[in-house]
Amino acid sequence: MTACKAPGKLILSGEHAVVQGCPALVMAVNRYVRATIQPTTEADTVSLAAPEVLGSGRCCWEDLPALKQRLDDRFQAFLDGKLPIQEVTEDDMNLVYYGLALLLQTGQIKPDRGIALTLNSDVPLGCGMGSSAALMAAVFAAVISHWSVEAAREALYAWTLATERLQHGHPSGVDPYITVHGGLVRFQRGTAQPLKAASSAVPIRLVLTGTPESTTGECVEWVRQQHGQDQALWDTFTCTTEAVADAWAAGDADALGAAIRENHQLLKHIGVVPERVQAFVSAVEESGGAAKICGAGSIRGATAGVALVIGSPAASQAGRANRPGEPGFDLASLCDQFGYREMAITLDEKGVAPGS
Repeated sequence: MTACKAPGKLILSGEHAVVQGCPALVMAVNRYVRATIQPTTEADTVSLAAPEVLGSGRCCWEDLPALKQRLDDRFQAFLDGKLPIQEVTEDDMNLVYYGLALLLQTGQIKPDRGIALTLNSDVPLGCGMGSSAALMAAVFAAVISHWSVEAAREALYAWTLATERLQHGHPSGVDPYITVHGGLVRFQRGTAQPLKAASSAVPIRLVLTGTPESTTGECVEWVRQQHGQDQALWDTFTCTTEAVADAWAAGDADALGAAIRENHQLLKHIGVVPERVQAFVSAVEESGGAAKICGAGSIRGATAGVALVIGSPAASQAGRANRPGEPGFDLASLCDQFGYREMAITLDEKGVAPGS
């Protein structure tokens, strides 16, 4: 059996702006998609089992090139304005088959056996944590390892990015990069600068507001059409991201909170923060904290994926005074009020790696 895993991600600042060529701060987190492969006696068949992610399916190796060509044609139809991005793949399972076809086309693998490919995930799907990039990075790493092929991380990044475009249309590359490389980076136009992790002086929490009704690709494309030409807006996003980076590096919770609040206002302006999530952020701010969504958000519905909350609500419970920037409220109770749930995360420094 061959097993690999790839981490999810959290964007601290720069959602949507990174697609416009602006910088983003992004970290890999300890939520993973795991891919395992076992050989089967059916020499020409790929059996896929992904209970939490895609379901189950089967495909013959010989059918994969035609499937890839069909999806390439559908992606071209999207580029030509004839097909919405959310309809390109037809079925999310096809993303995996497309990735296998890409490895066949580039000569990376020459299948001499059937495989049973199993995918498991504890990365919330469609919630802004890079689940699709993590899934494909794990698949690519597991497949090439199964066939004893050596590939640099740059190749894994390129293959993962090639599949991401089928779902996201015009991806920045930030999700494939961070799931492959891990760590905390400043990412802009395909180039990443490693950063140090924040000190304990910057307490952060993650809250899941629910799966957005609009897909990441749909949301990104809508924002691009509505605001893509507003350079002044994206310049403001850049300034805000730099402020977040400076505060993060300095461990300055007050400055970080102010920058996060500004980032939230910008995300509201471009129309990706549903009203109910806005109400949650307002409640956090009224208690002295700061919060913002961390993914594409949503252009409809009441949920927006994950949200970052600055501050540690455990301070008052521990019987001590709140540090600067720490909200003096019970975050768990606030989540209960809105029907949200907290998620514990830590930094993943390895990126895609062997292991189940």
